[in-house]
Amino acid sequence: MDIRLPVGAIFTIYGVLLVVYGLVSGDLEARHMINGLNVNVWSGAGMFVFGVTMLVLARRAPSGPRSTADQPAGPRRGH
Repeated sequence: MDIRLPVGAIFTIYGVLLVVYGLVSGDLEARHMINGLNVNVWSGAGMFVFGVTMLVLARRAPSGPRSTADQPAGPRRGH
C-alpha cells in the first residue's frame, strides 16, 4: 500500500475537524487567536490542503510493483 493514502486520509479528516471546530468556537476562546486570526481555522485549512494533495498523488501513482523494464537501458558499471 502506498503511504500517501493513509497519510492523506488522516490529514484530510483532521483538517476538516479542526476547521469546523475553529468556526464553531468563534471568538469565545481568545487563546486560539493570534493577531486576530483563528489558528484552528488556518492550521486546519493547511492540513486539509496537504491531505487532499496526498490523496491526489496517491490516486495518480501507478498501481502494482515496478518492473525492470521501466528503468532506462544503459551500460552497467561495477562489473
